[in-house]
Amino acid sequence: MITLSFSNCHESGLDTTNGSASVTITPLSSASALSGRMTMTGLAQSHPNHAMTINGSAVFDYAAQSPTADTLKVTADGAIGVAANTHVFSDTVTLQSGFVENSGYDASAVPPEGGSSGRTTMTLNGNVQSSAAGGIVAVSTSWAFVVHDVDSYPRSGVATINGSKGTMRVTAQSASQVLIDPDADGNGQYESANTATWDWLF
Repeated sequence: MITLSFSNCHESGLDTTNGSASVTITPLSSASALSGRMTMTGLAQSHPNHAMTINGSAVFDYAAQSPTADTLKVTADGAIGVAANTHVFSDTVTLQSGFVENSGYDASAVPPEGGSSGRTTMTLNGNVQSSAAGGIVAVSTSWAFVVHDVDSYPRSGVATINGSKGTMRVTAQSASQVLIDPDADGNGQYESANTATWDWLF
């Protein structure tokens, strides 16, 4: 087991990390793949616009697909609690057991406009309990989110959030803007379209 402890650690000039994470690696299935389990205890990251604290465990499966590409699957192993605060909202959410994030990284991928290489694709699927949403909501990614290393936020991707209070579709329009479409009665017709900056949302 490897335990990482953070105390006012700065990955960048604005981010601060505290708390701990313990990682247990299972025997390697091959030279290019590994699996394990990570337990997060009070793992907190703060930024001028947002902060979140995570408690819970997840299992992960990593595989190197090529010298420049790899994949990572992270699945909630039991409930994972996340206390999130932004300048727009505060909420306590619980990722339900089985909530899964699939991501892939390609170090050789160059943005269409050129520049530094490196691209992450990511999907999120599963159930989340949200205080603000009044119960359980189902998150599904219909189009994978894409973030290049030169981006702060996804430049493309679509996710839908379904709950008792209706449906919301989130569409990344660029690395700076996101489109939020609410469907208050869940009839499949989105009543309005609201464009915001990622910075405003997070």
